[in-house]
Amino acid sequence: MTAPLRWFALALLTSALFLGVSNRAQAADVSVGGFGTYLDPKDYDESWGGGLRLKYDLVEYIAFDLRASMVRVRPFDANMFPLEANLLLQVPLGKTLLPYGGMGVGYYLFDSGDPQLQHELGYGPLAGLELRLGRSVAIFGEARWLFLEPDVKGSSTLSKALLDSFGVNAGIMFLF
Repeated sequence: MTAPLRWFALALLTSALFLGVSNRAQAADVSVGGFGTYLDPKDYDESWGGGLRLKYDLVEYIAFDLRASMVRVRPFDANMFPLEANLLLQVPLGKTLLPYGGMGVGYYLFDSGDPQLQHELGYGPLAGLELRLGRSVAIFGEARWLFLEPDVKGSSTLSKALLDSFGVNAGIMFLF
């Protein structure tokens, strides 16, 4: 990952944390939930997995979420463990619809045999829609793009795995 991208990631996380501290009294809600995930890397097979999400509404139009998930990456026969943070701009439409979009960064851990994928930083935009089914439950769906190119060790033909991919997440959230 290039130096400007690392500075961008650091600035994104710092901004989200600052907004959370400075506007704590105005926070709308906190939600936790689970989701299924699908990735379709350009050069490799489709990958499936799932994860957990913690979302914190900093103010009415800005939210921050943290995610931890597991995705099976083929053909490397590897497990990928993304640890991600996203800063989201959301626009409530009434009391039930919440479209959102934003940018996220993550650290992607890999558990693989030979060839071995190295842990790497990744980033990408996302856009989604949250549908609140009541005061305490919501479902969501989102599309995203992931920029991720981990180094590969133990391969004579690959130096990087081009895991840049389109992805879809869908899940359920419990609001507090």
